[in-house]
Amino acid sequence: MVESIQVAYRHKGKHYPLEFHTHRHDEIYLFHQGSCRFLIGDHMYMLKPGDLLFIDGKTVHRAGLFSDAGTYERSIIHFDRDWLMPLLRFLDLEDLLSIFQENKQGKLRVIRPQTISKVEELLKRLTFLVAVDDHDKQAEQQLVLVDLLLSVKRGTESILDKPNMRGDEKTAIAERVSKFIAENYRESLSIERIAKEVNLSKSYLSHVFKDISGQTIMQYIMGYRLSQATHALESHPEYTIKHISKLHGFESDAHFSRYFKAHFNVTPSKYRKQLNNHKGEYVL
Repeated sequence: MVESIQVAYRHKGKHYPLEFHTHRHDEIYLFHQGSCRFLIGDHMYMLKPGDLLFIDGKTVHRAGLFSDAGTYERSIIHFDRDWLMPLLRFLDLEDLLSIFQENKQGKLRVIRPQTISKVEELLKRLTFLVAVDDHDKQAEQQLVLVDLLLSVKRGTESILDKPNMRGDEKTAIAERVSKFIAENYRESLSIERIAKEVNLSKSYLSHVFKDISGQTIMQYIMGYRLSQATHALESHPEYTIKHISKLHGFESDAHFSRYFKAHFNVTPSKYRKQLNNHKGEYVL
């Protein structure tokens, strides 16, 4: 029997197969920690702690991890909208469900920190209710879920279109740096070279980029190299580890292997051998 609501509070690690997936329930996803690029339909979101996603479960989505899976922490609610709809109709709040169309359209809510804190408290309450066994349980679950959706609606500062998120001067600088890295990551890169490219001082550039991206420039470069090299591991079995490391800007295959293992807890060779054993898996 499929439950009308399922809750996982501060769920850690990779407990699900890593693959694109869909499901019939709507999903509320609160990101706590780790390194995660989340795909919803055609839109990809680089998540930071406190980001809150609202996913139409019928839309293809995937959590792509770029660090040790043990550091990946999130809270999740799956619920059947048909189960919640009678209460929403009674309260004349059916429009609350429109939030589940936003992320797949490339929109992201900027939500006040105090609202995220309240969402966590409501998640805790829903987690507690899972173990309750009385005739009031379902009504309270529905009321708590409606409270959560209303809180998010009231606590939203703005709704950003993905192409225009943080569309200020600092973001423009960070985007120029990101574009330059994407085009030149295979080469030897330094902050000096990048600062010269964008005509800024090293210190100001470093400050701006970390402020916008949450990472230092070198962390970003290495993360980008790692993601591209990992894709090559998966999609080009004919490539040797040495070829992949050289192709994606690592100093040597040993350097690539050390960096890869630090993030994935296995060597590139072992990861490649395990691929066939994990076909069809996905991570929530």
